[in-house]
Amino acid sequence: MSSWVDPCEEEAASATVPSLDTTLLREVLKANVHHGTRNGVQSALFDYSSVRKDPSQIRGYLQQLCKLDINSLTPQESLAMHINAYNALMIAVVLHFAPEHSVKQVSEQVPSGTVWKQKFGTIGGGKVSFDDIEHGTIRAGLSSQVGVQARVHAGLVCGSLSCPDLQPEPYDSATVVGQLTAATQGWLANPTKNPGPDEAGALKLSQIFQWYGKDFAGEAGTIVKYTSLYGPSSWRVTDDTKIGFLPYDWNLNTVKSAERTGSALQSVGRTNQLRGRAHAF
Repeated sequence: MSSWVDPCEEEAASATVPSLDTTLLREVLKANVHHGTRNGVQSALFDYSSVRKDPSQIRGYLQQLCKLDINSLTPQESLAMHINAYNALMIAVVLHFAPEHSVKQVSEQVPSGTVWKQKFGTIGGGKVSFDDIEHGTIRAGLSSQVGVQARVHAGLVCGSLSCPDLQPEPYDSATVVGQLTAATQGWLANPTKNPGPDEAGALKLSQIFQWYGKDFAGEAGTIVKYTSLYGPSSWRVTDDTKIGFLPYDWNLNTVKSAERTGSALQSVGRTNQLRGRAHAF
């Protein structure tokens, strides 16, 4: 396998991009996000095999971030861009390293020893890792500025089955709050990711609520109150409801060949000049 190359180190990324255009990312997501069930988990699955044949669109999108003037962005623009960057970079990393079972296997192939801290990409001239984007930028303050301190967790997809669903469209600055709210509601309504109250009345949730409990409490007061805001109306929870957490399934959120329906929408109106110059991740 060839070494990872940051898309921003290529010639096509040399020019400064005055503004972000999510068309390339939108086309990739629209054509390759499919819903299915893996290991008993109902999830949005991504067709990595299909995109690996021609990764020029996902690589072209990442190249727009290289010299982006992030200081000129509003908080909403910056949040939408960073969520999209995280998800696009995760797709690119899986395409390149092709882990058999889990994105965590990439950790064995990178100098830092962890997929989360390896600086795979560049945003606004600065090298970034997944942790830099999620914790150093989004959770460090940007999500609170936009008022979605906890809902942002429904938008960041770590390439695994237990992650919230990868959405079939990019996040947009004008609608990012509504998109994150809808993603949160859908995530909580998925009984294979958030089972909800059990027979004893205890609330069983994704392990994300355990890892980032302060974020959920920060937005709503407590985790239980958060679920009463965004969870299914059928959930009957009170301040005294006990909480348990579902073990995380780190298996890759990939479409298997038998699940490809052949109905993926074809990209239209493509203006990207990288077509025909596919870079092998």
